[in-house]
Amino acid sequence: MKDKVKIVGIAVVLIIIVILIVVKLMGRGKAAQKPSEGLGKVIAQVDGLKLYEKDLEFFRGAGYRWTENEKKDFVKQWTRYALLYLAAKESGFADDPLIKRKLQLNSQFALVQEFENRKLQSLQVSATEIDSLYKAHMDKFPYSIDLLIVYAPNDGKRQQVVQMLENKRGSRLFQAVEELKADTSLTVFETGNMNLGVFYLSYNNFNGTLREKVVNLSTGQIDCVPVPDGGYICAFVLSKQKSPQVDEFRLKNFIHQYILTQKQKALEDSLIAEMRQKYEIKIFIDTTKIQ
Repeated sequence: MKDKVKIVGIAVVLIIIVILIVVKLMGRGKAAQKPSEGLGKVIAQVDGLKLYEKDLEFFRGAGYRWTENEKKDFVKQWTRYALLYLAAKESGFADDPLIKRKLQLNSQFALVQEFENRKLQSLQVSATEIDSLYKAHMDKFPYSIDLLIVYAPNDGKRQQVVQMLENKRGSRLFQAVEELKADTSLTVFETGNMNLGVFYLSYNNFNGTLREKVVNLSTGQIDCVPVPDGGYICAFVLSKQKSPQVDEFRLKNFIHQYILTQKQKALEDSLIAEMRQKYEIKIFIDTTKIQ
């Protein structure tokens, strides 16, 4: 019985090898590939419009396994859009200058997106980098915080905000927050309850001085810092408490994504800086030239 299974196994392997050799030889016998040949076989066609097997990866990713029903539904939907596309062309809609420009811009944005995706695939984040950043902010991760961020246009409004919020609790605090939100001269934003360490890293573009102060504030406390336009940014702690347990796994996943995002931005900034050296940039809506 074992010998029989072994023989069957060898036969299967041989068949697979033969198939691979035939496919390879067929590939060698072909002329240089046309652009469409790398897209696989055509699975649907409407007039001159074709849908290729490889096109499916664009919609669901390369690793996705389509079921037969999903493919059928998708092909039906694609057919509808193909017919509508032909209707638009027949109507002369595609000749509209504004439509042409919109399509051109969309094409540019799509190319940039694909270019960035390819460039960023090489970026990696090591376990050492994650552990290092985790340890650097270990004092913050055990806490959760909910902040009310208020922009006041002048010192008078800043004082009003502080007086309305400082040391308020319960219904009085709720009423004060609603009054601030109703004041059109102020900009009011609530972060929602979040990990203090996550806030500190996520809001890295937030005013640096105030961000440092927030770490040391307690529930009911407020602090404000001046900004260049003469206004003030105030941070009021709606709640701050120590979590009974730190989800290290989840936090390290966040740190991984945070570091990756920083690397992506650095790579993009570097590439843009390089391009700025090659091309002249002109801005016609004002007299300021991009530096």
